Amino acid sequence: YPPSPIPAQPLTCSQSLDLALQVAEEMVRKYPSEREAKKLLARYYKYKIFKSLKTQGNADLRELMGKCIHIYEEVTSFYPFYTTGKIVLADIYALSGNTEKADQIYMDLLKEEDLNPATLQRIHFKYGNHLWYKKSSYESIDYYKKAAEIPTQSWERKKSIQILRSVACRSNHRRCDEIKAFLSRLGQN
Repeated sequence: YPPSPIPAQPLTCSQSLDLALQVAEEMVRKYPSEREAKKLLARYYKYKIFKSLKTQGNADLRELMGKCIHIYEEVTSFYPFYTTGKIVLADIYALSGNTEKADQIYMDLLKEEDLNPATLQRIHFKYGNHLWYKKSSYESIDYYKKAAEIPTQSWERKKSIQILRSVACRSNHRRCDEIKAFLSRLGQN
């Protein structure tokens, strides 16, 4: 048998992610038409980016983001209903500084028909986050409200309500009264 690429000693989280990335990259090199291998590689790039945000240099992270964007573009073209992949792609575009492309992806997702309530709720929540970090809190509130209005119980709904409550508690926010009335209608005051 050939030597195993997996070391005999336990790996740290960082080492195991690096090893997983190496294996996934090798799979894609050997089987370039294998869609699931590319989907897995995209996911590992995403993990690596979010893990590396505070630790790596800007150049390393930019290169990693470029690779991640490229592979997620390819994967989402293979799987047009892969909403999670499109959301991740929008997040990576936003992190890389291309907020216009991130906005466009979210707008395209919101135009999709036949989305189940949980998926729509997640898109509203994630787009609300995107707008919030883009310093557009006024507009982000609309999307948090849309996520909270969908009666599906989820983490995204709970978090949207928490954010709205937090904003409503700040008496200096110009939408404070509107948000309080909205939460009251939801029974979440």
